Amino acid sequence: MRRLCSFLLLLACSLALIPVAHAQTDRATLEGTVTDPSGATISGARVKILAAETGITQERTTNPNGQYRFPGIAIGAYTVSVSNSGFKTKVVESVVLDVGQTRTLDVSLQIGEATEKIDVVADVGPSERSDADIATVIPADQIVSLPVNGRDWSGLTLLALFAQDDGGGNQRTIRFAGRAIDDNNFNFDGVDAGGIQEQAQKSQVRLQISEDAVAEYRANTALYDAEYGTQAGGQINVITKSGSNDLHGTAFGYLRNSKFDARNFNDFNTLGTTPIPQIPPFRLGQYGLTVGGPIKKDKTFFFLSYEGLRQLQSTTQQADVPSTRLLKDILVNGEEGPVHLPKCVPSCRCTPGVNRQARSATALPRAFFPTRLFPAPLPRTPTRIYSLTTHPPSFTKTPR
Repeated sequence: MRRLCSFLLLLACSLALIPVAHAQTDRATLEGTVTDPSGATISGARVKILAAETGITQERTTNPNGQYRFPGIAIGAYTVSVSNSGFKTKVVESVVLDVGQTRTLDVSLQIGEATEKIDVVADVGPSERSDADIATVIPADQIVSLPVNGRDWSGLTLLALFAQDDGGGNQRTIRFAGRAIDDNNFNFDGVDAGGIQEQAQKSQVRLQISEDAVAEYRANTALYDAEYGTQAGGQINVITKSGSNDLHGTAFGYLRNSKFDARNFNDFNTLGTTPIPQIPPFRLGQYGLTVGGPIKKDKTFFFLSYEGLRQLQSTTQQADVPSTRLLKDILVNGEEGPVHLPKCVPSCRCTPGVNRQARSATALPRAFFPTRLFPAPLPRTPTRIYSLTTHPPSFTKTPR
C-alpha cells in the first residue's frame, strides 16, 4: 500500500511538470517583430514587459526571425521595453491587452547606445492581426457607466456584434448570429460556467457574480477558434478583478420602496370587508462591496467581493368572483327557489358536480355557494364578476 501511494505521488508530480498547452480563453497574448531602421529583423533582442498594476515582469528574447511572443498573460496595461547592443532602448507605455486578444506590437530600434531611452505611447489603432473571429470586448468603463436592470452584467452583451434580444435583455433572452439561446456558453476566468440541466447544456450560468467584481468580458459571436468549443453559439468569457499593489475597493447600495411608487388603477386590497385602494408593499435592498490589495508587493494579491439582495414584495392579482347581484339572489332565494345560472360559471369555486348542475340550470341550494369566501367586487363595477386581491408578501434573500 505504501509503495502504491508513493507511486501515485510520483506520478502526480511528474504530470505537474509536463508543459500543458491549454486554451487562453481568459488570458491575452502579446507578440511582434523587432527591426532596425532599415527594416531588417534583430535576433536576440531583449523584450521585457511590466504589468502596471501588479509590477509583475516577464522577459523574452527574439528568435532568429526577430520575433517575440508572450502567451497567456493577464489582461491589463503593460510597459514594454526593447533593448539590444548597438541600439537605443525603446520603452512603449500603455500597451493594453484585453481578454482573448492576441495583440501585435512591432518595435523598430534606432542606432545608438543601449543606455539611451526612447519613450513612446502605444498606438490605440487596430492591433489584432492574427485572429479572424468576430468579437466584442465590454471594458470596465462601460460596465461601470452603462445602466443595467438589476445590476445584471450579462445585459451588456447586447452591445456585441450579431446580438439579438428576444425581449428580456438578460442571459436567457440574448442570442447571437441566429443561433439558439441554449447554444451560448459562459466562462469565468477560463472555467466553464454554463448551466447543465437534463444532460443538455443551458446558457444560464452556474456561478452568479457581482457586477463590481467583473473586470471585463469578451463576447465571441462568430468565426472563433476551436479552443472555445462546447457550444456553437456565443462564447462569453468573463474575467474577474484581482488585487494590485495599491489597496482599492468599492461600496454600493440601491433601494426601492413602494412609498415612491404610483398606484395602478387596479391596486386594491380586498382582504377586508370593503375594497381599499392600496399600493402593494414592496421593499428591495441591493448592496455590497469589493476590496483588493497586496499580500506581498509584486508577488501575491487578494480580492474579495460580496453582494446581497433583500426583497419583500406583494403582488396584485386578478380573480373572478360572483357579482353583487348574483350573491344577493343566492341569499334571497337560497333553498326556497331555483337560481337559473348561465351555462358555465368558472369562478364559483364549486365542485365538479355543482358545475354540471349549473350547466343544466337547475335549482342550487345555498350551501353550494359559501358567499363568505368571496370578496366583494371592485367599486363602480356592480355588474361585473371580478375583483382584485393583494396576496401576502414574499421574502427573497440572495447573497452572491
